[in-house]
Amino acid sequence: MDERGLFYYIGTQGRTQPWRNPAEAGWVTATWSSDNTGRPSDAFSRQPSECRTNSTNIPSWHMVDLGVGRLFTPTRYTLRHSNNQGYVEYRLQSWRLEGSLDGASWRTLDEHTNEPNAIPARPDAMATFAVAPAQAFPARHFRVLMSGPSPNGGNILMLSGLEMYGSLRQPQ
Repeated sequence: MDERGLFYYIGTQGRTQPWRNPAEAGWVTATWSSDNTGRPSDAFSRQPSECRTNSTNIPSWHMVDLGVGRLFTPTRYTLRHSNNQGYVEYRLQSWRLEGSLDGASWRTLDEHTNEPNAIPARPDAMATFAVAPAQAFPARHFRVLMSGPSPNGGNILMLSGLEMYGSLRQPQ
């Protein structure tokens, strides 16, 4: 994860303080569909981890609420896979990045279906994806929704990193 994205910006309070995980500091709220290993806040850590949901029926998801008054319009985003070699075949290959103003009504920002090589098959692998300008809109809530099985047929959502890029509107 780099120092140019939304969660780095929030985690340094606008680049005015040393980095803190924004979910652990309470500056954003992270949740997920079920917990197995790790915590939802691990997706905003600077270090890769073994962070995953339970093996449940799809769709599994990971969500972040930016908080009251914050709206973000993404242009691209980065996903990072788990740091565990044994789980490289659990990487995402079918998912949607979705946005919402209220956390209830969701719109698709980007979608990938059955792309086993979208995220490289190695621990800590990262990949960055564009949000088409026609799909972009300002939202307060974002989620990565697993929409199909991983390359090995599993239903475990492995996500140890999420960063987003675009424009932020914050309360004054």
